[in-house]
Amino acid sequence: MLAQAQTDEEKKSIEEKMTSDPELAGYLRALGATDKEDLVSEERSRRQQARQSRVAADIEAMDVDQSQV
Repeated sequence: MLAQAQTDEEKKSIEEKMTSDPELAGYLRALGATDKEDLVSEERSRRQQARQSRVAADIEAMDVDQSQV
C-alpha cells in the first residue's frame, strides 16, 4: 500500500491511515526502523569508499614522491 503511493501527499495519507490502525501502526514503525537502518548502512558505505579513495590517493602521492628521489 505505502510503496504504491505516487505523491508525498498520497504517502502521508496512507501513513495517517496506518497510524490509526493498531495492527498497521506496527508495520509502519517497522518500516521506519528499516529506512533508518538503510540510511545508516548507506552512510557507512559512503564513508568507507571515501576512506579507501583517500588511502589510494596517499599511496599514489607516496609513489610519485619516491620516484622523484
